Amino acid sequence: MAEKTKEGLQRGLKERHIQLMAIGTAIGVGLFLGSSPAIQLTGPSIILGYMVCGLIVFIVMRALGELSVHNPVSGSFARHARDYIGPWAGFMASWNYLYMIWAVCTAEIIAAPIFMQFWLPDTPRLLWSFLAFALIVGMNFMAVRNFGELEFWFAMIKIVAIVGMIFFGGLIIFVGIGQFSEPVGISHLWDTGGFFPKGASGFLMALPFCIYAYGGSEMIGNTAGEVQNPEKTLAKAINNIFLRILIFYVGSLFVVMCIFPWDQVGGNFGSPFVQVFHYAGIQEAAGIMNFVVLTSALSSFNSNLFAGTRMVFNLSEQHQAPQYLRKINGNGIPYRCVIVIAISLFAGVILSLFVPKDVFNAMVGAGSTSIMVTYMIILVSHHRYRRLLAAGKIKESRFRLPFYPLTTWIAAAFIAVSLVVIAYGESTRIGFCVALVLYAALTVIYFFTGMNKPVTFMEPQKGCSQNEL
Repeated sequence: MAEKTKEGLQRGLKERHIQLMAIGTAIGVGLFLGSSPAIQLTGPSIILGYMVCGLIVFIVMRALGELSVHNPVSGSFARHARDYIGPWAGFMASWNYLYMIWAVCTAEIIAAPIFMQFWLPDTPRLLWSFLAFALIVGMNFMAVRNFGELEFWFAMIKIVAIVGMIFFGGLIIFVGIGQFSEPVGISHLWDTGGFFPKGASGFLMALPFCIYAYGGSEMIGNTAGEVQNPEKTLAKAINNIFLRILIFYVGSLFVVMCIFPWDQVGGNFGSPFVQVFHYAGIQEAAGIMNFVVLTSALSSFNSNLFAGTRMVFNLSEQHQAPQYLRKINGNGIPYRCVIVIAISLFAGVILSLFVPKDVFNAMVGAGSTSIMVTYMIILVSHHRYRRLLAAGKIKESRFRLPFYPLTTWIAAAFIAVSLVVIAYGESTRIGFCVALVLYAALTVIYFFTGMNKPVTFMEPQKGCSQNEL
């Protein structure tokens, strides 16, 4: 039987679950589909964009890891924000992250019927949206160990697809296979307008897509309350995530940029991954990659729904969400939180039938804004934690952010620049503006509804068993 936390949740996630969830959550349609518009904005320099964003994400994750190893609780960075910055910061961190989850999950569930219509074009889109929605919500009622097992295999599908693409792409570059009888080499990195064909402005405009693609890495902290041996498991997952994701992102995009001139990427193929498989002589590439992108969308929806329910559970413990949501079932699942998040997402699915076709770019703006705000909150929480540590008021974590405070200032400066870029970008501006309105509304709600009163944490309420659901 899985060990239970003081919150009533179960520590059922093993090290291999966390390792694959950490990678799989950050590899989704942001890479498989979102890389195409990013490449069109900046050309081969997209490789540098993913490298820079990967480094910043690693700094933020190391800061979050130090906090999470010191205090491995459900709610992760929102709880840390409350403890080290103040109750308002914890409240804003939670609802900001829920906004991101809503935006990302809505985009993913909208994408599912598009992929299914590749095989069954005459079926109604709403049918596939509902089936995908029901499948993922059902998975979130499983015991956390079974949930981790399914997400493990979801992530494995994505990883195998990327490794396969890098392998066949490497053969095209250095050996020559399929429709390329001779090795193509790496000259496409600079011979079509240079490495920065759109200049510095194009490079900056592509950053929101890079940021959006890495979104989900912070879920490692959200699993802290349900991880076996959190000190060892979280530290290892965070140390490995930078190298592995950098290989998958930078390695795969290096292959794409070498094989094709940047202005020919995507096109009728949609995803550059499909393009590489096709030119490698694998004619079933479209079907294969369509399946991979479909599972990526479902996996991302699955992981983000998991993270969202834990965030709502944390809010209810802090009396910043209805106490009705604090009940857990026999499997240690905050089932009422799952239901509430699911209802909000289903409303998003219905509304998606009436939104413009460029909803993906709007979701990139929304998601990127909330991701950057989340990262800044993590950095500020970590900075306040270090100040208390220097004063000898708290115990030191065994997992430290290297080169603090220099790394903190570098990451914070990057986040500030990124937010300006998101606000300036025509396709991402609407998501940024909606976020500002949301933050203002949340601040009013917090201070005028009594939520700013001191919090006394309570024992979780025991709900019905899984068999009674």
